[in-house]
Amino acid sequence: ASQVSKMTSIPVLAAGGIVNGKHLASALCVCDGASMGTRFWASKESIGNPKLQQELIKDNSCDDVVRTTMFDQIQNKLSSIMWPHPYHSVGALRNQTSLEWEGKTAQELQNAIDKTELLDEYKSAQKASDPCVVCILSGEGVGEIDHIEEAYDVTLRIEKEAIDSINRLQHFSSDSDF
Repeated sequence: ASQVSKMTSIPVLAAGGIVNGKHLASALCVCDGASMGTRFWASKESIGNPKLQQELIKDNSCDDVVRTTMFDQIQNKLSSIMWPHPYHSVGALRNQTSLEWEGKTAQELQNAIDKTELLDEYKSAQKASDPCVVCILSGEGVGEIDHIEEAYDVTLRIEKEAIDSINRLQHFSSDSDF
């Protein structure tokens, strides 16, 4: 990201794992701003499914997140809006579906989509908001989110934490004998 920032006048945003002020302060060292998808997905104003949203605040860690094309391959068969290559992968919480298809090829999944009831079962799971089956979008910072709060409060807290982090660094550098 820092290399890209040097090459363009277009603002460069950091993304991935940024859920608190320390993360934001770190991102601002090399980028012009930050995108905090999972942190705001876990806010009261989010339009995401509330039952699935609750999965974000369970005892998760970055190890519970998988980057996969599998959910998009299924969803592309169910939606009129398809995610094209190379943007057809998502970060999602591991669940029965991701574990079942981990390590298998896109062709194997396509065969299952074409020759089994996989799509019908997935649609039923979507209607039931079954977190064991459907995609729960998530980034690697999910383990540091422990409650759903208002986006305004998230923003104020992250801003304060970032300012406090930057101020601590300024104090540290003024006390040194460089």
